[in-house]
Amino acid sequence: MAQPTVSGLLQGSYVFSLVVTDNLGGISAADQVTISVNATQNVNPTANAGADQTITLPLSQVQLQGSGTDPDGTIAGYQWSQLSGPSQAVFSSQTVAQPTVSSLVQGSYVFALTVTDNLGAISTTDEVTFTVNAAINVLPSANAGADQTITLPLAQVQLQGSGTDPDGTISAYQWSQISGPNSAIFSNSTIPQPTVSGLLQGSYVFSLVVTDNLGGISAADQVTITVNAASTTQAVVSFTLMNADNEQGILMLTNGQTLNLANLPTRNLNIRANTSPSLVGSIVFNLSGKQIRNATETSSPYALFGDANGNYNAWTPALGSYTLKATPYSGASGSGTAGSQLVVSFTVIDQSAPPANLQPTASAGADQTITLPANEVLLQGSGTDPDGTIAAHQWTQVSGPSQAVFSSHTVAQPTVSSLVQGSYVFALTVTDNLGATSA
Repeated sequence: MAQPTVSGLLQGSYVFSLVVTDNLGGISAADQVTISVNATQNVNPTANAGADQTITLPLSQVQLQGSGTDPDGTIAGYQWSQLSGPSQAVFSSQTVAQPTVSSLVQGSYVFALTVTDNLGAISTTDEVTFTVNAAINVLPSANAGADQTITLPLAQVQLQGSGTDPDGTISAYQWSQISGPNSAIFSNSTIPQPTVSGLLQGSYVFSLVVTDNLGGISAADQVTITVNAASTTQAVVSFTLMNADNEQGILMLTNGQTLNLANLPTRNLNIRANTSPSLVGSIVFNLSGKQIRNATETSSPYALFGDANGNYNAWTPALGSYTLKATPYSGASGSGTAGSQLVVSFTVIDQSAPPANLQPTASAGADQTITLPANEVLLQGSGTDPDGTIAAHQWTQVSGPSQAVFSSHTVAQPTVSSLVQGSYVFALTVTDNLGATSA
């Protein structure tokens, strides 16, 4: 036939010959045709570097989600590379589809993937972006303390503030007055437990805000201080330890107090009862314990051991424990109606002050050098105290190309990790059993 089909051809060149015969049996000369069979053309494979991802420190590694496809064969090889980023990431492997990259710091990274098929064809590059966010600082909490109530003439109170931080330390306190019948006076508005004074009858609201070591600021916490009007009932409201040499007050004598004669300006003492109102009919004293004294004072000042026109009689107490009770009466010499008494217990000692506490010394350990991909190191901290023991350690990062991750800030030898290329400086302070902190 004139136009047959030839099949079963392989790559190469074929020559076919045609001879024709006419109706009278005449045969033509042969004519030839050449058929060239080319090899199949390989289609390039396609790389897929995966979807963009975002992580947040302290997580500092991620698994790349690469893959490849080939319409006329199979994927024989993968090749990952880093195109950009704030630091050099560490690949678990650059020749697998889904390696892990680690030692990431805050910033944006771009990684590229190419794939090769079973016939050696290489894909175009596909890129993926990873965003590493800074660690999220957990905000601290402020505690302004429990509400309190006082009664005039007492016109001051100590606020009982505090702060906590689940992922750091408290670095600053700030008190303010929200409301009240007048402006109270703070002894210091930047310490946890200041004294507020100059209070009048009414209700005061004070607010505390704390700041942590990373600058996080707490929500405000409030405390209410209620100041009641002075009672019209006669009462002994306090005791003052008096200096019988110069007739001046030394200190307020409170329940459970210890008086150290070695620390007082004199051993010639007396005790004055302070009353509300300032003048009452009389005061009946009852002192028990190491020494016993029962006395009645009808005129001011109301002194346990008496006075001569305001010159206090001297008393040097024996060492030991005492209980003092003072009861006001509306009439002279303990007559009339009894008012509100005051009872305190106290102890008298005579001990010289102990030597000053010596400051402890911190040692952050010797300088160290590591080589990536190792990205963590054990700090070799320690502390010594010449006159006690080390009670606490506190590590901080002073400088470095990224924020290192501490296994703990409060142990002597923590591990710091997520380190990248560069130089880091860490600082250690220690505190001894008496609260002194190293330089």
